[in-house]
Amino acid sequence: ADLEEAAARASIPDEEPERSPVRLAVAMAFPAIAAAVMAGGVFIGFEARIYAAVAAALGVALAVGASRFRSPVASNAVIIGGLFGIGLLMVVPSGLGNIASVGRLASQASSSGDVLRPPVELTAGWQAILGWLLGIVGFAAAWVAIVVKKPSIGLLLPLPVAAIAGISVPDSDQVASGLTVLVLFAIGLGMLSGAQMSSADEKLPP
Repeated sequence: ADLEEAAARASIPDEEPERSPVRLAVAMAFPAIAAAVMAGGVFIGFEARIYAAVAAALGVALAVGASRFRSPVASNAVIIGGLFGIGLLMVVPSGLGNIASVGRLASQASSSGDVLRPPVELTAGWQAILGWLLGIVGFAAAWVAIVVKKPSIGLLLPLPVAAIAGISVPDSDQVASGLTVLVLFAIGLGMLSGAQMSSADEKLPP
């Protein structure tokens, strides 16, 4: 009977070790910020990168907060409101009056993007678009890692945004921006590997 019980236990596959949501969120924040650095390089001035990085970090934080809600309705409401709020928050430095007309400003910025060549001026409309875009990137990476439990996929999600934005970055900034992106992705990968090893060690019996 003991042998049969031991064999039955051996046949049950081990569950994937749980990882700390905060550690996963921090690991996902680095590739999201890397995409922000590259996307911000499309605009004139360094402040665009700051706006994009803040939006990406807020998106990651939003995923952590929304994952704590058990009700799907409440979670979806927080996600939609939070992502929209990130874009509005990026417009605040340009003037509180621009918040009321953020839709029109974003539409004007999007229309001008068809005729302007990078680097372009960071207007209030572009601030909102940049906030929404990078907020979604940061949120998606963290959500896939924490809720879907696919951190490796979450780590790769910001890559297409960084690659597409890299095409429009001025030639003088491409090397520096590319190196920064590689370093940030490497840090995120290292933190993810460390979290996996720590979880595996915690699962081992004493």
